Amino acid sequence: MATMHPGVIVFDKSEAERKVFTALDRALPNAYHALHHVALLKMGVGGRAVDDEIDFVIVHPELGVMVLEVKGGLVSYDPATGRWSSSGTNIRDPFDQATDAKYGLARWLSAQPGWRAEWGPFGHAVIFPDGVYHGAPMPKVDRRIVFDADDLADRSRLRVRLENAFSLWKGAAKLGTVGCAFVVSALDHAVGLKRRPGEEIEGPDREIIQLSPQQFNVLNAFMQVPRASISGPAGAGKTLMAVEATRRLAAQGKQTLLVCFNKELASHLVAEYQRSVGDSATIKTYSQLCVDRARGVGFRLPALPWDRRAWDVVHASLDKTATMAPGQFDAIVVDEGQDFAESWWLPLVALLRDSDKDRLYIFYDSNQRLFKRPPGMPDGLIDLFIWENWRNTHQIFKEVMQHYQGHAITPMGPKNGVAVERHAATAGFLSTELGRVLQRIIIEGKTSSRDIVVLTGGAVDKSRCLGRCGRFNLCLNPTGPNDVRLTNVYRFKGLDSKVVIVVETDPTDTAKMYVASSRARALLVMIATVPKPGA
Repeated sequence: MATMHPGVIVFDKSEAERKVFTALDRALPNAYHALHHVALLKMGVGGRAVDDEIDFVIVHPELGVMVLEVKGGLVSYDPATGRWSSSGTNIRDPFDQATDAKYGLARWLSAQPGWRAEWGPFGHAVIFPDGVYHGAPMPKVDRRIVFDADDLADRSRLRVRLENAFSLWKGAAKLGTVGCAFVVSALDHAVGLKRRPGEEIEGPDREIIQLSPQQFNVLNAFMQVPRASISGPAGAGKTLMAVEATRRLAAQGKQTLLVCFNKELASHLVAEYQRSVGDSATIKTYSQLCVDRARGVGFRLPALPWDRRAWDVVHASLDKTATMAPGQFDAIVVDEGQDFAESWWLPLVALLRDSDKDRLYIFYDSNQRLFKRPPGMPDGLIDLFIWENWRNTHQIFKEVMQHYQGHAITPMGPKNGVAVERHAATAGFLSTELGRVLQRIIIEGKTSSRDIVVLTGGAVDKSRCLGRCGRFNLCLNPTGPNDVRLTNVYRFKGLDSKVVIVVETDPTDTAKMYVASSRARALLVMIATVPKPGA
């Protein structure tokens, strides 16, 4: 049986075409492709588009392409008027119609990318399924290109006659299997709508994180008490709540400190929210707070540059400087409180003007404890918990929860996200694989390079991804159009990005994997480093 396109007749308004469809399906072997009802848009006089339709296109790798025009009814030609008719109704000359369709199809195919000039040949024929053809030969009609009801009634005869019709157009041109597949796929292929490049991550990301009713309730509740600790998973909106609490306190005229440990997070908070929270609010890192306080009261700090041991001295200095001058804040809001050592809380609280009555609110997630500092919280806090995740798509949330321990969390982010991508590369080919991923997301997916962050689990200056990765430049502070931000998990904690690519991170390091994966809002890509084969 022939390979029919479609497999069963769909356009069945013409009983004549139904007869031909059935006959071709039964008579021709698999090597033949018979395409029914091929619509063709041709360009007419003056560039005007003209709709056309080809009843059947027969394609064979050895024989070529044949256009079949079907004319039902009792068809006749009147030489006195030069008109053709079917059962008394005037119709267009079927042989002219078949010829025009043949050349129109040939022109359209030759304009398609990948078409080869040596492919062919192209022929045409006319089928009269409702009667038997008789009459003397016509100058433009060879009996080999005329089929009638007798031909359709006999399978073997139809196949032989079709082969003879193809032979009339035989020449140097030939399709072969490649050309045959090209013609068939060009005329019969799936068509549909898909999201524009980048929309699969752009769409979910537009569902911007906002405070939910539950978060507002928690916010209103803890602001009724002077001291509270608010815990919740990554993506719960804790930073938004910390900013809103700061804004409310500053609006009441209270000198308010919003403090965190991560320098990049503090810079982000200043850039995004300093204007909205007002002049009564101060946003700093704990380290900068220690330095500024020491310099403000004349306390001597270690000589620059500071290594880790010197920074320990700087952080410990607040224990002394906090009591050297009166407190300067009416309220303190701490974001990412799990980064704070237990010994930091007493001197921090001492910066309040009334350390017993002034406000202290601490937001934290114990799963994000990357720094090996002794944990602990100040006394007298009312503990509250947020159980919703709003930052991540459901697909990313599922990955994040593999590295989470604690209360049950409800995913509230977009459900229509894309799957987490997983790639693997040896250390020597890591930058090559990353370059391929960036090429697909930025160039093919039309995503801005500023919406992408590459997170390494180690030091940035030792990363194999630093510098050139394909056509992109990985750097800490991107400025050029092909620059992509490369930072590490420690620096980026508390922040997020539309697209996050995680590299050089130990999959067994639960805290690091939790922090890294939860930074992604719409697309998370994991590139694992694997050993060389045979190593």
